[in-house]
Amino acid sequence: MSRTLFKSVLSCLLVLVVSAFWTTPVMAAPKPPSPDMTIMAVGWHNEVTQTRALYQCPAFHCNQGQAYVGNDLAEVCTVWQSGVKWGLVFNRANEHSGFIPVDYLKYADPPQSCNNVGSGTVSQNNYTLYQCPYNYCNQGFATAGDDVAAICYHVANNFYWWWSLNHANGHEGFRAAAGTGGYPAC
Repeated sequence: MSRTLFKSVLSCLLVLVVSAFWTTPVMAAPKPPSPDMTIMAVGWHNEVTQTRALYQCPAFHCNQGQAYVGNDLAEVCTVWQSGVKWGLVFNRANEHSGFIPVDYLKYADPPQSCNNVGSGTVSQNNYTLYQCPYNYCNQGFATAGDDVAAICYHVANNFYWWWSLNHANGHEGFRAAAGTGGYPAC
């Protein structure tokens, strides 16, 4: 083989290898499972790697709570909305709840879809869903006829609250309750 032909073949191979390298998609490494895989009441343990907002619905324009580094987040489900995969979490440290893009979470997400999470009931009345279990927190809503699923109960200031997800409008939050309702503790 002549030297010129050899260089041409080598150049072509090099171009193929380099172009294949640049056009091959890079797969993101999967997130590790939580070191604490036990389920404490409800949800899988997760954390944020830096301070992040928790949104009252799966969209960046909704009311915001907070999650801080080191907070114990109970992630119960995920949902795709507008090209973003969101995790629904309850922050056990500050009692805020909400949706967060799963890319901001440190550990693997639960396999549960938010589309079928909780025990659904049809709302008989209009009521407020608070982003934490207190009347002064951010407010979402449920209207009569909405499919509102209770996920768990929480006790704050000696009152019962059901953490709920309104499947009709995507709002999540706490609503005052008369007792546990047979739901697990948050």
